[in-house]
Amino acid sequence: MPRRDFGGPELAVTHDPTRSPAVAVFGVHGDHAADEVRAGMVLQHLLLLAADLGLAAAMYSQPIEVPAVREQLRRAVHRLYDPQLVLRFGYAPAIGATNRRPVADVIEVDPALTAGRAG
Repeated sequence: MPRRDFGGPELAVTHDPTRSPAVAVFGVHGDHAADEVRAGMVLQHLLLLAADLGLAAAMYSQPIEVPAVREQLRRAVHRLYDPQLVLRFGYAPAIGATNRRPVADVIEVDPALTAGRAG
């Protein structure tokens, strides 16, 4: 799957197979509201596990939103599951911390809501 071009200098492409991304089709049995909730719970676990393993994850919902493409994905997984999401896992270069505003600059607490609380 090609990466998005954000401009800037072209980066050297690595051919290290251990660093190549893997693409997965995530799905569950059924396509009802309860199935979607279960899919969200499993996806949360999957993303936390990937982060624990040092993997970066990119999620693509657009293929699922196109009925013909969703059917192709369903066939690719032998109709066992209804596709919910396409994921790409791989290793990403480490980047520095980004600047963040202090919490007090972006959140206001209404004193009336905290009145009477021990603090």
